[in-house]
Amino acid sequence: MVAQIVNAFNSSNYTRANTTEVEQGYNLCFNTSSSNDAFHVPTISANFAGGSVILNQQHTFVEVEAGLMCMTIVNATGNVTIPGNVVWGNAFQTDFYIQYDLGDNLLRIQTDQNCRSSGVI
Repeated sequence: MVAQIVNAFNSSNYTRANTTEVEQGYNLCFNTSSSNDAFHVPTISANFAGGSVILNQQHTFVEVEAGLMCMTIVNATGNVTIPGNVVWGNAFQTDFYIQYDLGDNLLRIQTDQNCRSSGVI
């Protein structure tokens, strides 16, 4: 997933902020101060066996410094070019109600408080 996001940004006016990535510990950061355009994140869909969750900029990027945006989805390998599992942090969970049903081995994600009525993700 992370590699696809990098590819989507390659055609943008944003340059990679490699120093910020190393210093801050993020996998993917962009310098947005050099662009006159507003920072725009492409549509990101987290696809699970039971459904999908559409993520917006609030769920995926954070401004770590003025003009520096970093992705909050972290590739478990620590390298954005190597496919692997991803870590969903607190930014991903903003505005969602998430139920971890360990008894039934299910994860439910819902935009309202009724996780029981939601589709299983």
